[in-house]
Amino acid sequence: SWKLIKEDREKAHKICGLGANIAKILSILISPILPNISKELQSQLNLKELSWEDLEFNLKNHKINGEKILIEKIEEQKQEEFPLDLKVAEIIEADDHPNADKLYVLQISLGTEKRQLVAGLRGHYSKEELNGKKIVVIANLKYAKLRGVESQGMLLAGDDGENVGVLTVHKSEPGNIVYPEGFSISKTQLTFDDFLKLEIKVHSHKAVFKGKELKTDKEIVLVEKAKDGARVR
Repeated sequence: SWKLIKEDREKAHKICGLGANIAKILSILISPILPNISKELQSQLNLKELSWEDLEFNLKNHKINGEKILIEKIEEQKQEEFPLDLKVAEIIEADDHPNADKLYVLQISLGTEKRQLVAGLRGHYSKEELNGKKIVVIANLKYAKLRGVESQGMLLAGDDGENVGVLTVHKSEPGNIVYPEGFSISKTQLTFDDFLKLEIKVHSHKAVFKGKELKTDKEIVLVEKAKDGARVR
């Protein structure tokens, strides 16, 4: 320290010399795993091409170059929350809704559980097209009754005003999580009105939320039929 230099210059000189030698030794030890930082550290120490043979405390009256910070601290960034708990589901069976000519009643598998959904896909998909299809569902949506039949969640589909196409995957398995990269996933129960406030749109047959494509760990989620700019709902 500056105080030690004033009180005991020789001791301060030894401490600074020890520090320079320690930095030199460290620059050699880290060279196999951090070669660029090792070279920069040696450059600051005014040393070149050190090897394992140089692992000794032999720097004396050595002039070093100007110093600079080698490694910046990485600040932890808080992830923005994605309010939907989306999962891959497989349609086991599709039946006509008994009280509505535009609705299907779907039996789906989420891997570890089975649920029932009511979906407005009649006129856009036949029952045969839907059976066995892997879709994306909102698992944390509050249950609701649609024309007298309970819907235990909701599937996602793109709707451009003319065409309605489901969000689908091929490689992923029922129960796999669907998410936009860089967001944390919410498990809080969501109402349908809360869902309508979100803006997920179709771009190049993909569902995009705040510039991030929806995906699983295995693939990007695709949107069938709906044109670019369509809302996902």
